[in-house]
Amino acid sequence: MDERPEATREWRKTLSQGIVGDLRSAILRGEIEPGRRLVETELAEHYRVSRGPLREAFRVLEREGLVQYVPRRGTFVIALSRRDWHETYSLRLLLETFAYRLVVDRILEDDRVQLQRIVEDMRIAGARNDIAWLLDLDLRFHAYLVQRTGHQRLCEIWDNLSQIMSAVFLYVMRERSVSGSQVGDRHQEILDAFGSRDAARVEQVLRQHYFIDEIDGPEGESRIDESEGLGG
Repeated sequence: MDERPEATREWRKTLSQGIVGDLRSAILRGEIEPGRRLVETELAEHYRVSRGPLREAFRVLEREGLVQYVPRRGTFVIALSRRDWHETYSLRLLLETFAYRLVVDRILEDDRVQLQRIVEDMRIAGARNDIAWLLDLDLRFHAYLVQRTGHQRLCEIWDNLSQIMSAVFLYVMRERSVSGSQVGDRHQEILDAFGSRDAARVEQVLRQHYFIDEIDGPEGESRIDESEGLGG
């Protein structure tokens, strides 16, 4: 009897992972548009599951920053604003510049090789227009430098910020019309700057990478616009 609850939990975990992958892909491809409410009853019927695995999937997507739960209203695909872009990327700039200054004298050839492999994978993913893979590679590239510092508090702050990074990445790709094929080239510029061992140059390249100088500033709008009704 002790094995049955564990088997049930494992089944629900596997099922929810499948739902997460399906919903994530639909959100990243734009098939489920920003601001749209994810209706539990409809999705439960679509996937032929109870609400348990579905809610577990929602929690994973919320941790990834792709959906947002609003009490008494439901779960919505995240609809970001320029304020989210400004706050997330300006903070990433500070953290990555600080991280580079910590490791500039310790960056080895092996580090550059590892990062170059990620860039080459980005080019492959971009050619395939595989946005989900590009998102993963983008996080891996930027996290590599932060993790290389060995600075525990910095890594913790970075991990907390990573919850919304995927959603902001998508928002900026749409706002700036960045194609999948351009992502690898943009990260190659960062990697080349790392090799210069010039912190000022690295900061400037990162500013350009995050379009910091092109952001007019926070608009102060909420992630979900109440005036749009949210019903989709």
